[in-house]
Amino acid sequence: MGIARVGGETAPLLFTSFNDNFMSTDLMEPMASLTVTMFNYATSPYEDWQQLGWAAAFILSMFILSLNIIGRLIIMKRGK
Repeated sequence: MGIARVGGETAPLLFTSFNDNFMSTDLMEPMASLTVTMFNYATSPYEDWQQLGWAAAFILSMFILSLNIIGRLIIMKRGK
């Protein structure tokens, strides 16, 4: 359940990661993040980028929903 919650809390990344298109190992430098990349693609003027951005957002949402459902099923099964 914790992994699903962390994955769902992506809004703060839009304001704190500063986004960079390249991988960085320095924690004091801007880093690439999936959330900002999806936002940039979804709001771009290119239709194919918009489709990629919205598709990525949908896939991420379905993944988080699946993790939540699986977590709840495990908790219910252990409770019996």
